[in-house]
Amino acid sequence: MFKCELWLNISLNWKQIRIVEIPSFDSRGTKNVDYANNCAPFTKNLAIFKVRTVYSYQIGRNSRLSFVDENDVVHSVTLPIGWKNIEDIGKGAIAGFTESEGSQYYSAIESGFSKSDSYNKFRQSGFPDKKTWQRMKSKGFRMNNEYVMAEKMECSTMKEYQEIVESGFPNKTVAKEAASKGLKTVTDYLVSKTLEEIPDNRAIGLNEISRIFGSNLQDFRSGYSEYYSRGTGNTFLSEMPQILDLLQSNIASKFGKYDQKLSLFAKGESQFNIETEWKVAVVDAPNVARHPDGEGKMVRVVAVRDELVKKKLKCIISASAAMAHWIDDKKTYKKMVKSEEIIQCPSKRDDDHFSISMALEENAYFITNDGLDNYKEANPKYAEEIDKRRVTFTIRDVDKVTFDAKLSSLKSPTD
Repeated sequence: MFKCELWLNISLNWKQIRIVEIPSFDSRGTKNVDYANNCAPFTKNLAIFKVRTVYSYQIGRNSRLSFVDENDVVHSVTLPIGWKNIEDIGKGAIAGFTESEGSQYYSAIESGFSKSDSYNKFRQSGFPDKKTWQRMKSKGFRMNNEYVMAEKMECSTMKEYQEIVESGFPNKTVAKEAASKGLKTVTDYLVSKTLEEIPDNRAIGLNEISRIFGSNLQDFRSGYSEYYSRGTGNTFLSEMPQILDLLQSNIASKFGKYDQKLSLFAKGESQFNIETEWKVAVVDAPNVARHPDGEGKMVRVVAVRDELVKKKLKCIISASAAMAHWIDDKKTYKKMVKSEEIIQCPSKRDDDHFSISMALEENAYFITNDGLDNYKEANPKYAEEIDKRRVTFTIRDVDKVTFDAKLSSLKSPTD
């Protein structure tokens, strides 16, 4: 164990002693006193003999000091690894550095630190220099990685950073935007964003809302992937929430109302005042798409769906298997099939029979301009029921839809 208690108390003016660095020291043929690594007697004899010159050289990784007294006796001591001279060891001990921390002592001095504890905190922080460390410490940051993340999240203090992390928002800008709308969580923020995208006076089903919300969720996570893929942020938005629960939240109620019977969320629902014999409508998609010119246009199907939803009807779109091949907007068609807005008739099955059966089973209107005479002739006991449920339509200016008298008594918010 390195001893320092005695020589720390010895009065010795190191400024009066010249340290001469030499490659090696040859003491062969002379009387030698080797103090090993005990600096106390070596320092004591420096003072007693009033030595003014000490030689410094390396023995392996250690510095070794030697002096010659008035009797030509060589006195030598080996310093602990990393230390250059005894004076520095003394200063280091006072500053809190141990005998094995010589290199740390010199690094601390070079970095502007005089105490071991503050230097160790600086080293652990990861900050590049003392000035930066002190500035960041005044803002509450103890670690550089916290500051780097906080800066990316637009936070200037540790307090701001902690508040944003606890909220789950990826940065200060998004958190402020949410706060300005009275939104406290990321989920509320995304629900609000989703419902904002729905046109006013429009009612849509759970699948469509789930699709929009899922798309917004994915875009949000991708846009802030650095935050949501690691660290604290990865605990937020890890799973798709239950859309039904979201639509019954206080945030959703600011936009409209969810109708459990129809499984529809109506934006601006308070404006709807609708009385219908049935609450569901099955749409003959091939017939609608080809009206009135025989060209298969997807925009017509969407327009009919939107008009039915405005009238607070649950809309089921029935399509033939072949429709996927001849419809013009295949991308929208496939998307609606995937979201189950469109129910596609199995191949090799009569799609009209499929649609009529669905309308009867769902207790629904059947939207088509097809007279369905052959089905009524083949099924006379259902002929009256088919006529009762069949609703004809006209489409003008691409997407303006008018239904026959069975639905014309419905009040649409845009009427």
